Amino acid sequence: MIFGDLMSIKNIITLIIALTKITFAYCEDFKISIQYQNRPPFFIENPITHKLTEGIGYEIIDKILKESKINFVYENKPLVRSLLDIKENRYPTCYPYAYKSKEREKSALFSLPFQKTSKLILAIRKDDLRFKNLNTFKDVISKNELYPIIKIGYNHEKAVSDLLEKYKNYSIYNIEKEKNNKIISTSSDQEEMLLKIIKKEGDYAFFTLNEFEYYQNKNKDIKMYLEYKEITDSKNEVVRHFMCSKKVGIEIINKINLAIKKEVKSL
Repeated sequence: MIFGDLMSIKNIITLIIALTKITFAYCEDFKISIQYQNRPPFFIENPITHKLTEGIGYEIIDKILKESKINFVYENKPLVRSLLDIKENRYPTCYPYAYKSKEREKSALFSLPFQKTSKLILAIRKDDLRFKNLNTFKDVISKNELYPIIKIGYNHEKAVSDLLEKYKNYSIYNIEKEKNNKIISTSSDQEEMLLKIIKKEGDYAFFTLNEFEYYQNKNKDIKMYLEYKEITDSKNEVVRHFMCSKKVGIEIINKINLAIKKEVKSL
């Protein structure tokens, strides 16, 4: 009987050791997916290696992640898929450059804010006089004769998203709603979207000011034919946060927040 008890204890100890090794190996290999899109000037991939190497968003995000000492890996993934992964809590993942809203907070964990980018503007043709007396987002979006070019999966500050859903039947979370005659949906990159406006394939697109100016300086046709229109109800700056699935856990968010406090002196 005693011999049997000793064998049972030995088996239990062996099992505990095995489980500990498995857990340790898992922790070593476990990495949080930090998902991004190649989107100058925020995220810029090396054209040869296709690795994320620069950008005004990437540079501060990379510092924060390295300071946090968490295991992570960068993945280029369409934004709509990233947001669905987070909303449905499929696995530990973060979109590191998100707007924060009450709706998103229901299904995601957010870090402290870590960067402000310039306000949202409209990219339009210089010779398009229809925008002259349109001063608010509602003025523009409610006009059925004006067609926005919207990148599939992208959304904007809450006020704009709400207006797009109300007047254009567009929602980032419902791909079917994008198939309508009120918007021009595209998978093209931002530079190609601006060229579509020049070609009159659409009438306007939403950009942050520094993003639009980046492409103005890069492409002479954009500089020659397009301009930006300021909107009176646009926020002066866009505040960015890490937006993570709940599987990431509050402990990781706390580590990111501590790193933000160290790397970001003021906001």
